[in-house]
Amino acid sequence: GVVLERPIQEKQPLRGLLRYKRLLKKYKSIYAFQEDYKTKEEREAFVAKLRNYEIDKLIDMCDSIQGKNYYEQQKKQEKVFGFSKHPALYFIGEAVPFVTVYDGPGTQKYAEYGDGLEETGKAGLTRKDIRAIQEAITDKLLFDTKHLEDPAGEMILDGTSYEFFFAVRGRENEMSGNNIEGCRGDDWNCMHSAHAIRALEAIRDILVPAGVPVKYFEL
Repeated sequence: GVVLERPIQEKQPLRGLLRYKRLLKKYKSIYAFQEDYKTKEEREAFVAKLRNYEIDKLIDMCDSIQGKNYYEQQKKQEKVFGFSKHPALYFIGEAVPFVTVYDGPGTQKYAEYGDGLEETGKAGLTRKDIRAIQEAITDKLLFDTKHLEDPAGEMILDGTSYEFFFAVRGRENEMSGNNIEGCRGDDWNCMHSAHAIRALEAIRDILVPAGVPVKYFEL
C-alpha cells in the first residue's frame, strides 16, 4: 500500500483573517505620511485611531531614533499573547498558572505571570522582545480555529485544559483544548495543537531570559 508521510511542520502564510480594519494607507516614507497629516495635532489625532500593528509601520519608516520614539509613545496597551492551564475538573482555589504579554507605549511592554493563588510577577520587555514574540505567532494555523485537537489514541478522563491567546498584525484569536501535551510534533493527527505548542516553546525561549519562570510554560 501507499505509505503516507507525516507533513512537515511549517508555518502557514498569514494572509487575510484581519479582525481590525486597516486605516493606514501604504506609504513609501514617513515624510509621505506627514505630508497627509502636516501638523502634530493632525498626526496624533489620526494615530490615536490606529492599532499598534499600524503604528509599528510608522515606526519602521522613521530614520531617526527621535522619530521612532515619538510614534512609539503613541501606542496603546494591547495584549499580544496569553497562555494558561488548569485541571480539566477545576475547583475554586486550585492554581491556574498564566503568562500574559502586553505591548504598550515606550517602556510599558511586559509579561505578567502568576499561579492564580499567591505568586505574581512582571518581567519588563523590549521592542525587540515584542517583535520576536510577534514573529513566533505569524502562523495562519494559530488563527483559523478556536478548538485545539486532542492527542490521537489517548483517553484521559481528567487531565489538563489549556487556553491560548494570539494577536499579531490586526488578527486575534483564542484557542483552547485538553491534554494537548501529547500533540507535540504530531502534525498528522493534531496539527493546530502541534503548532500552538511550537509557538509556546518559541515564546518561552524569549520570555525565560527576560525573567519569566520556565515552569509557566510547562504542559
